Amino acid sequence: MPITTTNSQPPATGRPPRLALRFAVYTGIALVVVAVGMLWVLERDVETRAEKRAVAQTQQVAEATLRRHLRGADFTRPVTRERRLTLDRNFKDVVVGGFLRATLFNRSGKVTYSTDDGLIGTSRPPATFAGVLAGWPQRSEAYLGKTKVLRTLVPVRLVADGRPIGALALTQDYRSIDVQVAEAQAGS
Repeated sequence: MPITTTNSQPPATGRPPRLALRFAVYTGIALVVVAVGMLWVLERDVETRAEKRAVAQTQQVAEATLRRHLRGADFTRPVTRERRLTLDRNFKDVVVGGFLRATLFNRSGKVTYSTDDGLIGTSRPPATFAGVLAGWPQRSEAYLGKTKVLRTLVPVRLVADGRPIGALALTQDYRSIDVQVAEAQAGS
């Protein structure tokens, strides 16, 4: 009796089997989605670190540098014209790096000083103002005209461990944050 063998594989046609092709395509798509997701997370992390650096810079300006220039009276009522000129010089000397505006708020939310004279005497505290007076720095993105800005709000204390007497808001052009993000990405 002759021996016959059965070949269970289909004849070679020069094409990979459909199942293997599907598996390769789906795997490729999954890898692309994962890579895009990882890049997005990494970019967001770098951006958050740049924003936190801006908050730290604002705190340093408020606590270390401006403390010796600010007076308690600067937070009780709108500053006089002479005092405003002095504060303008102090902020110009101290604040650098894409900052567009500096504003002082007293505890009730009234603007007692601003590099934008039109804001002095107005009462427009940010929604996060209560948290700042509790001692927590805040940051938010907004638009100043057509310019995207990062607004950093920090408590101001006349003594290091004292109760905040008001808040300092520094408004920074967001492009400077974008530059920091681009530099961090280039370095990584």
